[in-house]
Amino acid sequence: MSGDVAVTNDVVIDLLESLKKQGQRFEYFMILQPTAPLRTSDDIKNAIQLMKEMDANAVVSLCEVDHSPVYTGLVPEDLRIDGFIKNDISFRRQELPKYYRLNGAIYLSRVEYFFEYRNLYKKMLCIFYG
Repeated sequence: MSGDVAVTNDVVIDLLESLKKQGQRFEYFMILQPTAPLRTSDDIKNAIQLMKEMDANAVVSLCEVDHSPVYTGLVPEDLRIDGFIKNDISFRRQELPKYYRLNGAIYLSRVEYFFEYRNLYKKMLCIFYG
């Protein structure tokens, strides 16, 4: 499975099912996307260690976002941004809570668990990288 519409979950399912048909079975799989080339072997080891220590089913890497999404929103076609910033937001920028995003550096999952949910983003622990 490939092309512009292929999503990672579908590719993982296809690969694991193909390997299973060939008689190859794995307990875990890890995805290391090439868009995060600065990840180190220690980052990978830490993800594996976290999974073991927490008896987790899956671990994904996150990094802090550069700008808080609190001051973001969608712009409608009429370009009116009334209510763009909610009235209940009274934080100074320096006091805003920290937000994180998936960074694609590490996805680690038990194969059986992944097949149960068929989704990389369900019930995961996170590890910080970047």
